[in-house]
Amino acid sequence: MPFTMLGIVCLLQLMMLTPASKIMVIGDSYAEGSGTALQDNCAGSTVVNKGASGTTAENWNSNSADCGEGANCQFSTAFSGSGWTHAWLSLGANDIWDSGCSISKAQLKSRLESSILAIKAIVPGISIVLTGYPIMAVEAPCTIATFLAVVHGAMEEIAAADGAVTFWDMAELCGGTISPESQGDAQYFVEDGIHMDDNGYQKLWTNSALQLAFGCSGLSSPSPSPSPSHDNDDADGDDDSASALTDGNAGSAELNMQYGACMLLAIMLHQLA
Repeated sequence: MPFTMLGIVCLLQLMMLTPASKIMVIGDSYAEGSGTALQDNCAGSTVVNKGASGTTAENWNSNSADCGEGANCQFSTAFSGSGWTHAWLSLGANDIWDSGCSISKAQLKSRLESSILAIKAIVPGISIVLTGYPIMAVEAPCTIATFLAVVHGAMEEIAAADGAVTFWDMAELCGGTISPESQGDAQYFVEDGIHMDDNGYQKLWTNSALQLAFGCSGLSSPSPSPSPSHDNDDADGDDDSASALTDGNAGSAELNMQYGACMLLAIMLHQLA
């Protein structure tokens, strides 16, 4: 059997041995509004959406059974059952907006860390993915620079210090730019220009870095992501801008080690053939 075929067979065997992802989508309107988009674009996964519009990290940290409009903000209730492997935590935007843009990065970081600790206490060993938010198609309550410095800055620091947390910065995902500052492309947002539409979520979840972070075995939907007017992605969907993947999760490194060992075995078998 040729070396390359041995490698492919070995990799396929590793993929079959990898447990399917069970993912919790939780947080604010960005989580709730994503609907089944992650499920639709993450083959082999089971996804449950417990997002609640308008909620803050402070709401979830209060463990309230009613945090407004009938929403339940209890992590313990959301993470019922077993088998959870990943969570997408979307919180922070309402915290900074509700503060009149006055909350500091340190204050928000503390809130998000409390949310993450609460999740990890319920589900030890879970991998938590943070993405922040895209630069929106309309002017939001805070300036782009302030919002990103506080919200995305807090997330970046958390991921750098916590091996269970991955941060992939989606700031420029939807056509907006940091320097020079420009608003996002309306084709990725609903009418309010703040919340992403189906096009935005498909572009998010088909990103190869996030496919890896969530342990997806491929794309459930064969349709390609739409091409934006301002696109920082290359042909394979990777973001080549400063919005880089900060991955404290050792899962991808472990997979690379497994694949390296598998390829070494393939070379040995090839030499013996």
